[in-house]
Amino acid sequence: MLFIETRESRIPQARFSALDLEQKKFLWRDHAFEEPWWINMTETAGTLVFFSVFQDQQSPDKKSLIAFDFEKCAIRWWRNNFALSSVSANQVAGIDLMMGRKNIALELESGQTVNSPDLPQVRNFSISRPLHYYPGTEHFDTVSAFLGSKFDIIPVSLIEYLEYNSMVFISCYIDRDGLANFLFVLRSDGTVLLEEKLDDQLKGIGLDTFFIFSGYLIFVKNKTRLVSYKVV
Repeated sequence: MLFIETRESRIPQARFSALDLEQKKFLWRDHAFEEPWWINMTETAGTLVFFSVFQDQQSPDKKSLIAFDFEKCAIRWWRNNFALSSVSANQVAGIDLMMGRKNIALELESGQTVNSPDLPQVRNFSISRPLHYYPGTEHFDTVSAFLGSKFDIIPVSLIEYLEYNSMVFISCYIDRDGLANFLFVLRSDGTVLLEEKLDDQLKGIGLDTFFIFSGYLIFVKNKTRLVSYKVV
């Protein structure tokens, strides 16, 4: 499952979707909560996705937590004045903001306070993100020289680099009437598997322009298209 948060600042409105990568279909799409903007996804465990709601726009520490059942597309439980720290298979750890910022644990399925915390700091999913190379560093110069000889381009500002399953993934920016962002995927022998322009006429750079999750390369193209390739 891939959970997606999208924002439209002109409204403003935050919406959320659940995409089954294997079935290539949405479980649900563009779900909105009563709080339209001051909310974001924070974690997932079992069949729950957790959303933090900011209660005070001037104080990001004041939060509530929503436990949302993604299979039923419905709220399972809600805890006011609680800031999530981590989750395990059975419990949710966080800070109770009404009890002098006391560390407590909640039962995952019900949200009830438990007396025997058991919360290893382990995430239940794995995402591979690229390394960030900036101009003036040795790694930037090395990858830049390779891209120049292979694709006849001159990268600027930032190069994102990841090695995964004997493949090399490179995202870079070039100066072409504003910044243009390109993604290249190559085998270790130099064979080009993918050459994709992610966006152009950009005013600035982004971080983590791609990532790999559960064997899928995932990125956003032209700010509007979610694109996924199976890495084989």
